[in-house]
Order: sequence, then structure tokens, then C-alpha cells
Amino acid sequence: MDRYDREPVWLLLLTFGWGALGGVLLALVGSLALDLSMGLIFGVHSGGDVLDTVFVAPVVEEMTKGLFLLLIFARRDFDNTTDGIVYGAAAGLGFAMTENFLYFVSAYLQGGAGSWAETVFIRTLFSGVMHGCSTATLGAALGYIKYADGHVRKFVMPVIGLVAAMCLHAFWNGSLVIAGHSESEMPMAVAIVGIPTYVMLLITLTQVSLFYESKTIASELREEAALGIIPEAHLAILPSWLRRSGSGWLPPTVIKRRYVPLATTLAFRKFQRKRCAPSEVPGFDEEIAKLRAEVRRTLNR
Repeated sequence: MDRYDREPVWLLLLTFGWGALGGVLLALVGSLALDLSMGLIFGVHSGGDVLDTVFVAPVVEEMTKGLFLLLIFARRDFDNTTDGIVYGAAAGLGFAMTENFLYFVSAYLQGGAGSWAETVFIRTLFSGVMHGCSTATLGAALGYIKYADGHVRKFVMPVIGLVAAMCLHAFWNGSLVIAGHSESEMPMAVAIVGIPTYVMLLITLTQVSLFYESKTIASELREEAALGIIPEAHLAILPSWLRRSGSGWLPPTVIKRRYVPLATTLAFRKFQRKRCAPSEVPGFDEEIAKLRAEVRRTLNR
């Protein structure tokens, strides 16, 4: 879905790996710590009951899954809402993979093949997707503020993203708990409809973000066309995912899979340079100069 500026595969795998290993292990430690704290302060222990499922798990797991996003937030690859959704989904799906595996094994050992099949269906199509969507929500908020204006917005949006992720997680877990204690099918039906609905909302947000990415590419490359670095005709092609994916608009001597990412990265670095901290300007200027030279060489201009 990240059509214009694909993320480094190694970083996506590292983010996925964090969710699968670091996020899970830290969540176990965090759940135990929160349980002990609640016992000491309020005299309440979750003990694996409803409180643990609906409150402790969403709070702790969303924080541990999202922690790695804070560690890579400063990277230039992480520069907008789309990137936040991609990295967040990677961390969430990594977490879901490990958690699901543990549930699958437990279900088979306790209930046999029938219980295993039911668990695989529910956790793969819904619980796993929920984990990806919840962390993607936090990632979207972080990506949104990366180059946004206003100190209040930069503080408030991540908090909103984290709370929304926790609420989605609690909604799913709570629906399962209610369904388990009720003879009605309504709680499960609401949950099964709710998760795909949230997926569609997240996809819509991604499309909106991609629309603004297209506008950014078009705006930032106008200067490059005026400087003679890229052809004027490419201003109508590079910002369009469909047009840039087509054939025939580049000479046979130009390698499209190299030129298109270079031109796109150049546009985004120029956008970032206008909004970065003064101390980062020299670094961006150096990278922009190198990208312009690479674009020229690729086009043989």
C-alpha cells in the first residue's frame, strides 16, 4: 500500500521481529509489573481474569508493541502517516504471530483438533488483524506529527493514537469476554463486524495520506524541472502511481526502477528539509545534492 516511497525491507523485518520477540517478552514483564503494582496500590490482582484481558493486556501490549516505533521515529524513512501505518502494522503483526502460535499450541493440547481449528480461525482473521491495526493506529499518529506544526499537536496526537489503539484492543478482548459469559451471539457478531470496519477506516486513512504524498511529490519536483534536473513532462507522471507504473514514458536507456525512487526520495527530502530542525539542515542539503546528482546521472542529463 505504500506506493510512492517504499520502506527498507530490513527495517520492516526488524520492526516485525521486535513485535514477535521483544514486544511479547516485554509485554509479559509489563503485565506482571502492572499486576503487582495494582495489588500493592489498590489491593487488586488481575490473576488472568476479566480485568487482565480487558484492561491490563490492551494497556501493556500496545505500549510494548509501539515502543520500537519511538526508537525508529527519528529516521528519515519514517516521514509521514503512511510510513507510520506500515511500521505499526509490521510490529503488531509480529506480536500477533508469536501470540497466535502460543494460543494455537495451547488450544490443541487442551481441546484437540476442533478447538485448534476454531482458535486458528478467530485469531488469524480477527485477533491478528486487530494487533496489526491497533499498532498501525499509533504509528499513523506518530507519522502525522513527524513534520506537523504546533507543539500541542505533537504532544496530543501520539496520546490520542495510543489511547485509540488500546481502545480497539479492549473492544475486541471485551467482546470475547462478554460472548464467553453470555448465551447471546450479539457480542461476537459486533466484534466480527467491528474489526473489518476498522480495517476499512485504516485503509481509507492510508489513501488520504497517499493523496497528500502525491501532492508533495508534484510540488517539490517543480523546482527540479525548472532547474532542468528532470523533464517537465515528468511532473504529470511521477506524482501519479498509475502513470509512473506504466511503460513508454522513459527512454530505453533509463532504468525506471532506479529513477522513480530517486526522484521520489528527492521530493520527500526537500519537503523534510523545509520542516526539520536547523541543526538537521546541513545533512538534508548534502543528501539533496547527492540525489540531484544521481537523478542527473540516471537520466544522462
